[in-house]
Amino acid sequence: MLILALDTSSALGSVALLRDGAVLAETDTGGAMEHAAQLFPSIESLLSQTAVKLADINLYAVGVGPGSFNGIRVGIAAVKGLRLATKIPMVGIPSADALAEDAVARCPSGCNQIAVLADARRGEWYLSLYQVEGNNAKRRGGDATVAPARIPALIRVPTFFVGPDNRKLRDQFTALPWGDATRFAMLEKDAVSPRAAVVGKLAEKKFLSQGTGDSEIEPIYLRQAVLPPVAP
Repeated sequence: MLILALDTSSALGSVALLRDGAVLAETDTGGAMEHAAQLFPSIESLLSQTAVKLADINLYAVGVGPGSFNGIRVGIAAVKGLRLATKIPMVGIPSADALAEDAVARCPSGCNQIAVLADARRGEWYLSLYQVEGNNAKRRGGDATVAPARIPALIRVPTFFVGPDNRKLRDQFTALPWGDATRFAMLEKDAVSPRAAVVGKLAEKKFLSQGTGDSEIEPIYLRQAVLPPVAP
């Protein structure tokens, strides 16, 4: 299966081409303000680099957020336009899922949970929790927007925090009232963005599991908070 995947939900967007789970090529699309202008040139460059034609693609994959409001819309609109023109199926993948899946290999020893964290502004953070199962990240509950001070109460197992705003949030993160949970909370040093290659791998699994593409793709803007229950 040949997959064209993209994610424009964060400041650093990317486009990737995969065949049967293997990444053939991946490239960045520039900063957040450049997604609209650079996305299709990046796709064209990737196809040229790999000698692949658009007609050869079997599946389109796109990260649907949460993240930049305008960035997410650019990516989803691009995939919907490609599907309309080529009739090739599409699959949407939460960008937080791609971040968590990508972080499993970097998870410190003893860590069995990954938290995707990002600045939601207005004094709140985006938060998604994932259980580490072997080489995969299994989602626990849904995405949420929460007040930073509430986060320590949700952490009861060794947790690795990753996200696109790590550097920006580091001082606030360190100052949170962790209490006895301090030893469980580890914030990745560098900021990381969802990678199109990981979006593509997750999209292939989803497509093969459900046997078809998504009939519609909607962005995730976190209008409603859903958190997993707090472990005793």
